Amino acid sequence: MPVSFHQLVYAAVSAAAQSQGVISMPNDAPQLHAADSSDELIAPLNTSHVAAQALRNGPIGALVVASIAVGLLFLGWMIFYFCLFIPRGAIG
Repeated sequence: MPVSFHQLVYAAVSAAAQSQGVISMPNDAPQLHAADSSDELIAPLNTSHVAAQALRNGPIGALVVASIAVGLLFLGWMIFYFCLFIPRGAIG
């Protein structure tokens, strides 16, 4: 009885797994995923409404983040100006 390549590989993997203390499980069973079942699917979204909602709130968040970054940069510059440049006095 000839041995197929798959049987040979399965035997080698099983022997290696048992020598390392790992339980070898056959992978012949079909893998089920959530997307395989139509029961798990969500109804299609109204994409134009979702896009309009994201665009309505998106730029405000970006402006807040940019304003905080610019404010921190300006605050750091003011600290350098008053704590480092002013105490040194005029140069030249």
